[in-house]
Amino acid sequence: MLNLGHKMDTEKALSSCPSNVSTTILLVHQPNGVARVLTTLEKINKNVDLILSGDIPVNEYLIIKIEL
Repeated sequence: MLNLGHKMDTEKALSSCPSNVSTTILLVHQPNGVARVLTTLEKINKNVDLILSGDIPVNEYLIIKIEL
């Protein structure tokens, strides 16, 4: 993800990905931000193969495989 402090811009982060890649992996720092990312992906009609998210200080981990 593009680091904008604690703000996320999923669309901007994915806009720099080449269109000819076969796999897209998205890193989301805070697990509670994944729901917003999923909503954005649906809105902009983009596909992500894997989302990895974790916050080690509070032992939160979230791994999601998405097929749109």
